[in-house]
Amino acid sequence: MIYGLRIVDSAGSKLVDENWNKFTSLSTFLDDDNVWRHLKVPLGCEIIGCHGSTDGQYIRSLGWLIWQPNPGASSESKDRT
Repeated sequence: MIYGLRIVDSAGSKLVDENWNKFTSLSTFLDDDNVWRHLKVPLGCEIIGCHGSTDGQYIRSLGWLIWQPNPGASSESKDRT
C-alpha cells in the first residue's frame, strides 16, 4: 500500500511531501514501517502524468508517465514567436 508521496527536484527541494495516516483498528500509527522507493526521472525528461490503482480504500500502485521533449520541435516553436 502507498502511504505517502514525495517529489523532490534535482536541487533537493521538496515539491510534494504528503503522508497519509496508517491507522487500523488493530494497530497504532506505524511510523517505523515507512519504506521510501526512489525513482529518478532521467535527465532531460519530464513528468507529464501519473496513473494509479486503488481497491476502494487504499492506493495499491502508482506509475509515472514521463517523456523527453523533442529538441527540434522546441527550437522551431521559438523561431515562430
